[in-house]
Amino acid sequence: MIYHVWLSRCSKLSCDKACRLICEFGSAQAVFEAGEHSLRQKIYLTPADIQALGDKNLQNAQDIIDKCAKKSIDIITFSDKRYPKRLREIHLPPVVLYIKGTLPDIDSLPVFGIVGSRKPTLDSAAFAGKMAKELTQAGMLIVSGMAQGVDSRAAEGALQSGSTIAVLGTAIDNPYPKSNWGLYRDIIKNGAVISEYPPGARTYPDSFIERNRIISGLSIGLLVVQAGKKSGSLKTARFAEDYGRYVFVSPGLPTSDDWEGSNELLRSGAFYTAGAQDILSQFDTVYNFNSIKNDERSSVCIPEGLSQQEQQVYLALTRPMRSDEIAQACGMSIEQVAGILTMMELMGIVEQTGTQTFTRK
Repeated sequence: MIYHVWLSRCSKLSCDKACRLICEFGSAQAVFEAGEHSLRQKIYLTPADIQALGDKNLQNAQDIIDKCAKKSIDIITFSDKRYPKRLREIHLPPVVLYIKGTLPDIDSLPVFGIVGSRKPTLDSAAFAGKMAKELTQAGMLIVSGMAQGVDSRAAEGALQSGSTIAVLGTAIDNPYPKSNWGLYRDIIKNGAVISEYPPGARTYPDSFIERNRIISGLSIGLLVVQAGKKSGSLKTARFAEDYGRYVFVSPGLPTSDDWEGSNELLRSGAFYTAGAQDILSQFDTVYNFNSIKNDERSSVCIPEGLSQQEQQVYLALTRPMRSDEIAQACGMSIEQVAGILTMMELMGIVEQTGTQTFTRK
């Protein structure tokens, strides 16, 4: 273990090169003991790489191990049998994972990621929580970044039905934001918090981007909720696409900057997602999911003869809603929704209950 920790803390050496060296030499200890000539024969290394690998002082690694022991932090290395297989297959797999809590057998579970805006609308936040709760109820294990907003709501929703895991972009003993300390403790009691950064490690802006590759790597699929044009969630989605994972998106207003990234993902082939069943149906040939209790979509009797867009609007009307709210929920323009609502009024299946507010009859 000490050699893996040493290797993971070698300055300037990428995770990819570190893991390749472990595979080439057979162990992290063999990498530690190898000379410059042997190292260069295995893979391409820059002068900075050679300099980092030339530092044979193990004291820092031993200090990290001692801190983890005192704080009940588990260490899983790239060579450990417990290391998640899906994560092992990605580009830049972490050399070491620090675990607080109890990590379930990830390889046997349908792990599913939920990420999104740090400043979501109330509807988006509620949707993230509801999806996480129902997917956990069905048997999925939700993973998020525990960031403020959608990620936190997803973790909270998952905890209502079972356990969850969160991946930090900070040191394992330093959750961010600080307001999430309570959530951090709740997740540890009912799942696990993961980081590739040891106790006391400094945080850099790129750390959160690096965190995103782990979320995607652990998951069989990813749901993006309310992503703007420059949202970090888009990077998580790109990682997921690169790893061959399914990407799901809850659509928003096409004219709103707050959903520009989400709608771009939809245009590029992500799955339109209005409910948990939209996700579960993509994996039900591989996994046996539990039935979801109180699933609003499954309990709705849809009138015959409706087009696909009319069905979307009808399903979205779980309560009296304004036309702009319906448009947001369905990923349509307000003009489209207005035309559909007019036709559905004439059909006698919806009615206005106020100015531009509609409900099912």
